[in-house]
Formats: sequence, C-alpha cells, structure tokens
Amino acid sequence: MILLFYTFATLIVFLRLIKGPTFADRLLTLDILANISILGIITYAIMIDSALYIDIAFAIVLLSFIGTLSIVKWVKKK
Repeated sequence: MILLFYTFATLIVFLRLIKGPTFADRLLTLDILANISILGIITYAIMIDSALYIDIAFAIVLLSFIGTLSIVKWVKKK
C-alpha cells in the first residue's frame, strides 16, 4: 500500500516537472522528488530494521539541500 502511494506521488510530481512553466517550478519538483525518495529509503529502512539506510537518507538530505541552495544562489546572480 505504501509503495502505491509513493508511486502515485512520484507520477504527480513528474507531471508537474514536465508541465512546470517556470524554472522555479521545476526546481521545486526536483526537491520534492528527492524528498519522496528519502521517504522511500526511510520506509524501507524501518521495514528491514537497518540503521544504515537512515544514514544514507541523511546524506541525500544534505546533498539535496546544498544543491538547492547553490542553484538558487546561481539563479540569483544571473
């Protein structure tokens, strides 16, 4: 059931990524896709009772945050 929810949410976000009229919309949808994947990793880690995947999800969170900030800073300079 959870996998169905994640799949549905991902499809909705991909539609917005394709249809998004502005760069900000596309950037936001990429951030949401990262969040959905992080939630999927955390859910999987809870299901198999492994803390290693929580650490991986934390690393993805940091990379996503730094990437979003750097892109916003780059767009602001333009």
